[in-house]
Amino acid sequence: MAGVTVAFVLPSALCSVRVHVHVRSGILPGRDRPELRSRSSNAAPNPNTNSEPKTWKRERLYYRSVVCLALDTSTPGGSCAIARHGHVIRERRGDPDRPHDTRLPRDLMLLLEDTSVDLSHVDLYAVATGPGSFTGLRIGIATMQGLAFAAGKPLLGVSGFDALMRTVRDLRPAGRSQAALATPAIATWVDAWRGEVFAARYEHGVEVEPPSVEKPAALLARISSPTIFVGDAVPLHADMIRRTCAERALFAEPAAPILAGMIARIATETAAGGCRPAPDEIRPLYIRRPDAELARDARPVR
Repeated sequence: MAGVTVAFVLPSALCSVRVHVHVRSGILPGRDRPELRSRSSNAAPNPNTNSEPKTWKRERLYYRSVVCLALDTSTPGGSCAIARHGHVIRERRGDPDRPHDTRLPRDLMLLLEDTSVDLSHVDLYAVATGPGSFTGLRIGIATMQGLAFAAGKPLLGVSGFDALMRTVRDLRPAGRSQAALATPAIATWVDAWRGEVFAARYEHGVEVEPPSVEKPAALLARISSPTIFVGDAVPLHADMIRRTCAERALFAEPAAPILAGMIARIATETAAGGCRPAPDEIRPLYIRRPDAELARDARPVR
């Protein structure tokens, strides 16, 4: 019998239910019903005059969560993590006593095994782009490029500075209550060896000092407001920070959090916004030029 099919969706957090209602012609007031056509047009239709059944069809549609595999090799230990739709399922810290090339990609495969996630189910790959060890960054980026290329999936690079800054939002600086803080700035410090620091500074989540490599004293001389310090270089220079900044210095706990989980979260958010670069678009954030380049440029020209 002829009729009208009305479809609507009832959403929920994990799924939606699409409901199809087929309305037969007899249930439409004023159509094909002589007793209703004889009524005044101003009279309200009586829904109970329809004795014909409605036809219902329900269809449950599950939203497929985005699975992200993330890797950080910017520090000697590094870390890896897997997240589903921005929620970290598992995060593992690497062994700092073993080089990255002896642990990869095995660390990633063990993580997938522990979480019962098949590599084919990974939708998105993410990797720390630096700053950090040149060798570590190259190994990490090459590993994730290989996996992403083989799977035909996007690979997002995430700055370690951005990951540190975002991590601080969930941490409480030592010795201060959150209520006492008036949106302090965030200084991300990564050990650059040779008495120097890879650094960037953020205010209200926005980078106000771009990445640089400098002596700690030069960086501290520019800090005039309450600032949270985070990164593996902070414990190395904590005494100088306290002497120079006094009450303006706040310290994140832990000072050097593992970053793979936050990298996965940032990458998932970025991909949801439509940014899904190909694996070969990754660019490392070295900041300092490699020693080999410096030595080459220092040679006398003959």
